[in-house]
Amino acid sequence: MTPCDRWQFCPGRLWSLWDIMKKIQMFSLFGLGRLAGDSASQLSLEKIDLQRVSKTIGWLKRFCDYLDLPVSSKLISRHPNPQSKGELEILLSSVRSEMESRFFLLIPSHIASFYDKDDFLTGVAATAFPNSQDELRLAGTCFALGQNTACVFHCMRALEYGLGALAKEVGVTFDIQNWQNVLDQIAKAKEERARTLSRGPEKNEQLQFLSEAIAEFRHFKDGWRNYVSHNKIKYDESQAQKVLEHVASFIEILSAHLKE
Repeated sequence: MTPCDRWQFCPGRLWSLWDIMKKIQMFSLFGLGRLAGDSASQLSLEKIDLQRVSKTIGWLKRFCDYLDLPVSSKLISRHPNPQSKGELEILLSSVRSEMESRFFLLIPSHIASFYDKDDFLTGVAATAFPNSQDELRLAGTCFALGQNTACVFHCMRALEYGLGALAKEVGVTFDIQNWQNVLDQIAKAKEERARTLSRGPEKNEQLQFLSEAIAEFRHFKDGWRNYVSHNKIKYDESQAQKVLEHVASFIEILSAHLKE
């Protein structure tokens, strides 16, 4: 993720509630004056100011209740009609302090749907590869938070369940081997089937599926897995989204023949 300016909205940026209110100048709606500065001492409370504050302090109390600011809410309940600048400053300082302790992660609207998304796979594929579905959900959350390289990493983890299923299908053990070794063993098992299976549509279908699956896994290995696993590259948003969609589509194809 590219570093962003302190006040720039960007994926995964951590904002305090106070930052948000200052950004949108929400307190101007309270009729409480210039609270967006660093101190409430700049407020001038003359008689007309006190009248205005009394009319809006109830709204501020409801605001604190809604945002779960219990200390400020209780303080306002005890002092609903501040009579001096000092009293008002105490109330506003309490609100500010509590808002500074409430944090939010920003997710831009165009990628918000990826956060905690649990339907990258259709029902059949999700049933066949539940662990891949979990990894894709984590990949989507990373993507929504601007952690694009982490998204690609989880996508490669999702694929490992498919590779394990493919190895199991041809009698190859896949536990801690690297992808190159296990794919070579799967390719040998495919050649053995080509020699031993009887001719016919079933043989042709099996060999075609194995050939395409092996080629696709090699493509993922050489294009992304080797790089993201060995800290050789970082990915941007566009690249991560393409990998995420490609992996989900491939697992759908695998689910028509395999399962974990």
